Amino acid sequence: MTGILNGIDCEVWNPGTDPLINFQFGSPLGVFNFQVGKQKNKRELQRLLGLKITDKTPLLAFIGRLEPKQKGLDILYEAMEKLLPEKTFQFVLLGTGDPVWERQWGNETMKQWDNFRFICRFDEKLAHQIYAGADMILLPSKFEPCGLPQMIGMRYGTLPLVRRTGGLADTVKDNVNGFMFEEYSGEALADKIKEALEKCQMFRPGRIKCQMIENAMSRDFSWEASAQKYLELYKRAMALHNR
Repeated sequence: MTGILNGIDCEVWNPGTDPLINFQFGSPLGVFNFQVGKQKNKRELQRLLGLKITDKTPLLAFIGRLEPKQKGLDILYEAMEKLLPEKTFQFVLLGTGDPVWERQWGNETMKQWDNFRFICRFDEKLAHQIYAGADMILLPSKFEPCGLPQMIGMRYGTLPLVRRTGGLADTVKDNVNGFMFEEYSGEALADKIKEALEKCQMFRPGRIKCQMIENAMSRDFSWEASAQKYLELYKRAMALHNR
């Protein structure tokens, strides 16, 4: 058995040419370029969403379907209930889906936190702006056959924090191009978020963070790369058949 990952459209998801983001920025070959680009997009996103405009506070995000059986919404909510009151980061959630979870994320308890924004709609432009401006993208999935947000996030220099499952485990290497936790629990997710923020020192341009962003942005998740793997697999299969 051979597994081949999906790809992403690298023309649509290209921070260097993306018409939907406020400030285009290039590859990690120009460290100054991507640092400044991320910083400008983050400030603009904070302004757009009415968050405090600051470079010192990490901005975390979740983009996707509010699908309770797969996406880890229960442990994400549990972690945010614990961490948001500490006000050590900002958190943006963009998505629609299960009505119960739409109400849960929009309830009065969550609304009281000025470091949290829930945008309950599908908004392609805002999704691009979040990928460009956020520091981390969260994927605490219970299961995930492949997953695309972590690939898109890395393309935009937004480090993924994921649970070790399925395609997330195949694309993210802990402390190399993102962060990974094992146990499916709100406590494990909260602990990993705190560890990631501390280790990467994301409130200032730390050396570790820059290296991890370079590692992430240099990954090739294009459909061309996936297609090449299919070709190589077909060639191996033909060679075995012709023996």
